[in-house]
Amino acid sequence: MGLWFGIPGLVRVVVLLRLRSKGVSATGRVVRLERFPYEPSEYTPMALFKANGQRYEARGARRCLRASCRRRFRHRYGVGDWVQVYYPPGHPERGQIVTRLEWTVAWRLLAVGIVFIVLGFFALATALLDRRI
Repeated sequence: MGLWFGIPGLVRVVVLLRLRSKGVSATGRVVRLERFPYEPSEYTPMALFKANGQRYEARGARRCLRASCRRRFRHRYGVGDWVQVYYPPGHPERGQIVTRLEWTVAWRLLAVGIVFIVLGFFALATALLDRRI
């Protein structure tokens, strides 16, 4: 269970750290919200930004339209919102919207994974000690 949360969280944190430290930053504007065909209450924001005199699109993380999600994640993107976009040098076609929410979700996934791993090791150690006694 810990790896289920921890690995995606770790990967996302590493990607965000690399984009932030070595990536190129641009400001983009949300132009549409793409819904997922298999989950109509979820969407991803799409933003337009300029790099090297050309326009590119950047995708954001999944967002939820249900009221319960909106209470948990207060920041929702709307068409016309300005967002920060990062992309690897020389590859603006791989741009990603990066906001505080992306960081929060990545760190929370990693933290939950670590907690489950620690609890799993604790349970395993307890079980092994109980067998000895």
